[in-house]
Amino acid sequence: GVTAITAVSPAISARQEDTAVAVANVVMFGTLAMLAYPYLAHHILAADSHRIGMFLGLAVHDTSQAIGSALTYSNVYSDEVVLKVAAITKLSRNLCLAAVVPWLTYLNVRAETKDDEGKEEELEGKKSAGGKSVLAYVPPFVAGVCAMAVL
Repeated sequence: GVTAITAVSPAISARQEDTAVAVANVVMFGTLAMLAYPYLAHHILAADSHRIGMFLGLAVHDTSQAIGSALTYSNVYSDEVVLKVAAITKLSRNLCLAAVVPWLTYLNVRAETKDDEGKEEELEGKKSAGGKSVLAYVPPFVAGVCAMAVL
């Protein structure tokens, strides 16, 4: 969702315009999904609470919209399990950002440090060719998410 885009954008040196387009697409299609998926899921997935919760948690990309779609389903069809399963599914998926962001940062820094002959230069410690620490690309919220998960 939007959190993933804003977390990964600096790690991969994305242009501001590309980030804005990605965020706009996630918000636009997420809003459509939030309005349509609860009703579609009820008919397509045969009213199976766990499957519908997982579907809504995985198919709707933004966390707030995924929870909103699950809440809509929960209110319309009186099924609290869907809301709980969707929340756990979405937050578990979000937790993966803690691993993905540093990994993408590493790959991006490694790609930027290739010399003209295409050989990879050795990274000195955690420094890139430009002297920036790899940790500078990791957003502070990643540590916060990990800390909250431990609690």
